[in-house]
Amino acid sequence: MKKNHQVNKVNKVYRGFYLLLFIMVLMISYFFPYTHDDWAWGSSIGIERLNSLFDNYNGRWVGNLLVMFLTRNRIMRAIIIALSLVAIVYLIQKIVDRKNNKIIILSAIILLLTMPISVFAQAVAWTSGFANYVIPIIIILFYLYFNKNLFSDENIEIKNRWIIPFALLGFINSLFVEHATLYNVLLSIVVILYYLIRKHKIVLANLFYMIGSILGTVLMFSNEAYHTIFQSQDTYRAIEQDNIIIRFFRTFINELADYLIYRNVFLNIILCLLAFVLIFKFFKKKPNKMKEWKKNILKISTFVIAVFLSYILYKNVIGGANVFIYKKYRLYLEAIMAVSFAIALVAVVLITISDRERKKRILFEAVSIVVLAAPLLIVNPIGPRCFFPTYILFVLIVCELLDIAIEKEYTFVNEILCMISLIFCVFIMFIYGYCFKIETERINYINNHKLEMELTLPKIPFVKYMQVPNPGNEVFIHRFKLFYGLNTNAELNFVDYKEWKEK
Repeated sequence: MKKNHQVNKVNKVYRGFYLLLFIMVLMISYFFPYTHDDWAWGSSIGIERLNSLFDNYNGRWVGNLLVMFLTRNRIMRAIIIALSLVAIVYLIQKIVDRKNNKIIILSAIILLLTMPISVFAQAVAWTSGFANYVIPIIIILFYLYFNKNLFSDENIEIKNRWIIPFALLGFINSLFVEHATLYNVLLSIVVILYYLIRKHKIVLANLFYMIGSILGTVLMFSNEAYHTIFQSQDTYRAIEQDNIIIRFFRTFINELADYLIYRNVFLNIILCLLAFVLIFKFFKKKPNKMKEWKKNILKISTFVIAVFLSYILYKNVIGGANVFIYKKYRLYLEAIMAVSFAIALVAVVLITISDRERKKRILFEAVSIVVLAAPLLIVNPIGPRCFFPTYILFVLIVCELLDIAIEKEYTFVNEILCMISLIFCVFIMFIYGYCFKIETERINYINNHKLEMELTLPKIPFVKYMQVPNPGNEVFIHRFKLFYGLNTNAELNFVDYKEWKEK
């Protein structure tokens, strides 16, 4: 009884912590300013796009409708963003399948809070980015959770009442962003085929998810915009017309390796350390029974991961990326190291993890990252927001490895992780809270001077934490005026906040 009382008391403390964390995330989400494309979606431009059924714009029906709603309701935006981040953590914990493992939950929270600033700015803090890049990965995680026993000997039991919801989810999830749409269709097909071949059975809910995904994909790509892109007539987006193999290598070397791998600094460090732990534990358990070729592969993998970790620390902590290598050759070297690091991690997973179901699931998640990123090799331009889904899958893999490496919970570790997550949360709250203060003053000034033909407005600082919070050209200045109801002929000047205050 006394032990149960202590457990309940500890759980009560953690519930209070999670509630506090949620409230802080809710506040941060409310602080996010409306920026860049938000001004278009929240103004008459968004209505015009809707009236034309987004013809020759894009086929992201659900994402477009969602961003139109969120740019018109700040409170609902904050609630939906906060709930979405909570849903990601919850689904990761459920997929990893350690009941109420606080280390997994807290690690997922910290990895979300420490994602690359550019990804956070474009996929979370930017309403237009959030609507299209965050929601699809939540639905994908939900689908993976329902099929988490796919690689086990157990039968998947998804009751028939899920048939219609799955069909709707598959359809909806194909109407956000293109590379997630393609992955969504492939995922649904692979699950059907794998279950059919391995277990000689079709789960009706999965079948209807696939049908919904295919119908949604057809609807998306029926938009005239994609015909324009494929014909290289779009002024912004393009499909590279060069030799596809050359394009793959060039994009991977110049952009993809950086976005997909190197910007995930904190996550990479954790991945490397977990790999070392798995290798150490494997050697400790089976030093004499291990085959020689496995020893050699693990030794090579250890060396590759150590080199990669050293370079990550050198590049980001010491700041020495450009000291000794000319940029062109550095990019080639980084691409080679990224591929070698990925191969080494796969080798570690294959050799050190004895749980076949868990091993297959981790490899499936790794392949999913490749499939999600593959379309970005031929599309131009790409940005950090495109890599939010792949980052979440990396977080999922880290939590899978954590669940294997850490066999029991340690109270002091949980307490440290709680403090770290709160510190990061407070730091982010300060950044966006200060920006919210300035945005509020800017809005109040606009509301009091709407009839004036010349306005001087304060710039929002910390621009790297947001997607263009201050309009920099005539197109976005015009959209800014429409969003805030200003005279379209008014002249706007943006100055630093201190300078604006002095005036």
